[in-house]
Amino acid sequence: MAVKALLHYALEVPDQGAGEKFYSNFGLIDAPGRDGAVRLRPAPLQRESVLLYGGPRKRLHHLAFGAPGDEYAATREAVRRAGIREVDPPRGAPDVGGASPFNASFSNRGSLDAYSLRVDDRLNSNVTIFGRYSYSPSELLSRGTVSSPLSDVSPGDITTQTATGALIWRISAAASNDFRLNYSRTLSTSSFRLDTFGGATPLASLPFPSGYDAGNGNFFFDIFSLANSNLFVGKNVRNLQRQINVVDGLSYQVGAHGLKFGADFRRLTPQFGPRLYDQDVFLSSEQFVGYPNDPNYIAARSHATNTARTGIDNALAKKKLDAIVAPHLTNSTGPAVAGYPNFSMPVGIRSSGRPAGMLMYSTAFREAQLIAMAYDLEQALNARQQPQLLGAITPIPNGGFCSGHQPQGQAHLPHGKIF
Repeated sequence: MAVKALLHYALEVPDQGAGEKFYSNFGLIDAPGRDGAVRLRPAPLQRESVLLYGGPRKRLHHLAFGAPGDEYAATREAVRRAGIREVDPPRGAPDVGGASPFNASFSNRGSLDAYSLRVDDRLNSNVTIFGRYSYSPSELLSRGTVSSPLSDVSPGDITTQTATGALIWRISAAASNDFRLNYSRTLSTSSFRLDTFGGATPLASLPFPSGYDAGNGNFFFDIFSLANSNLFVGKNVRNLQRQINVVDGLSYQVGAHGLKFGADFRRLTPQFGPRLYDQDVFLSSEQFVGYPNDPNYIAARSHATNTARTGIDNALAKKKLDAIVAPHLTNSTGPAVAGYPNFSMPVGIRSSGRPAGMLMYSTAFREAQLIAMAYDLEQALNARQQPQLLGAITPIPNGGFCSGHQPQGQAHLPHGKIF
């Protein structure tokens, strides 16, 4: 249920213990505390909704207590009946029932224009030509998209251009030909940027490695436990679609019958221009105490683990198998969720030149048997081929996270090669 308002006042009580007792009467329980604060939360929630700090004259500063819309009035009245006075409202805050003041308005600016030019010319009594050009630019500027704050702006542009030329030839009284050539080009771009809307302070710089910036990269920052906390800055996408269409039609009249012959050629040339660099930063607030102690998470994890183990164990017992073998492209989630050993090994080369592999897994504590069976099969197949350097690839940017790391090849014991 949506929160109607936030109580944002200092509550005057005899001592901090009395404040804790008062809130416990509303069904609030202890949450992990830090910074000298008493943190309380409703039992169904996974994060606290009340923070109590010791203040002057035995006041408890009550920060951000969210009351659902249909419970707000009753909650505030219960505070008053308990003899706890609301004092020291935030400076400049109007009497709006405790709501945090923020007054701003905005509109998502958009435009859609279209321009067209056409030229017709009759060369002679039998030949007519015409040409047409159209230009249609559009723009939409949106605030607060994808759960972002209103200071996160996303401009999007779509520009369509078309050009058409035609030649209509009256060959005879019974025959005519219509030839047309069309070219269209549609460019769509979108990006994200920050501004100062509502008093926000944009990021002064972005943590991109050398060669990347907001023009070709994207920075994403999110704090899961906060509402509208997604920050997007930089390029989103630049897509280009081009089309050539050639149409020719011949009409011929034979007595009472009309014959038509035609050809239609169409070529599409799409270009997808994604950002060259992505940097995503996800932060799970320390206030979130669900994982790994949340009962719902524990129940779901136990159900998934038990289901996976039962499925594998039943299959092995029913068919009296030592192991299950599956193609490498199949899903290996089952043994992973069950916590069972899963062995991957090469078995050949596809017609495309890419390696092919297989999975071999079994029940718990069968690692030794799987390694032995896989080794025997590897020796019998002798399918593995030493990789070759067939060309160069563009280095993948890593933001400097892997600088200084020098990979070391290790000898593979059965055939002594470096891989």
